[in-house]
Amino acid sequence: MTARRGLPDDFHDMNAETHRNHRLARSLAWPVACAIAIVIALSAGAAFWWREIRPIQRHLATYHRLEDAVVALADRCPKDVPLEKWDCALGWTWNGLGNCLTMPCFLLDAHDKEERFQHFADELEVRLRSPVDVETIDWIWDEIERLSNNGKRYSDDFRPVRNGQLKEPDGTLGWPGRKSAFVSSAHSTVFHKAGCASAAKIPWRDRIDYGTREMAIESGKRPCAECRP
Repeated sequence: MTARRGLPDDFHDMNAETHRNHRLARSLAWPVACAIAIVIALSAGAAFWWREIRPIQRHLATYHRLEDAVVALADRCPKDVPLEKWDCALGWTWNGLGNCLTMPCFLLDAHDKEERFQHFADELEVRLRSPVDVETIDWIWDEIERLSNNGKRYSDDFRPVRNGQLKEPDGTLGWPGRKSAFVSSAHSTVFHKAGCASAAKIPWRDRIDYGTREMAIESGKRPCAECRP
């Protein structure tokens, strides 16, 4: 009988090395796959933030500049304008900004809509460096009409300046810093009595005031279940 010849030693060494490499590859497969998945997720998250979140943050930053400008007007009532009329005009202007320009989707569709919105804030801040008057309020409403997809309709209904004159206060709305009957948040569908505990938690920037219950309901708000306005 012929004896079987054994395999060369270097073959056994190569086979053992191959098995070690396979085991190493299997041990690294899961961590590598996890690392790749994390990189993909982070890349997707960064892309989503850049495409969706960052534009909203930039828009809100500009919107807050407009709010600050209107707040600054509260203490700059022209000498020839009764404070009640000025308060009423600012109240409606405050609401106009909140209802027409709060979010990017409220702007008229145009490739440069955010640039135009930022220019509005820039120009308003420049105007505030000079004496203000009724024309200042009128110009703000011109811009609301020009920029918002709902601006023209809202201006037709609630613009406080007609033919260069402020409308007479009718008790429905005043400046929120001085008086209000019902309040809501720009980010909520609920409105409250001014003295409601939930109303006290609304940040100043987000606060929308209503002179009557009907006004709040007509704007799409529903009554608070706690204070039942």
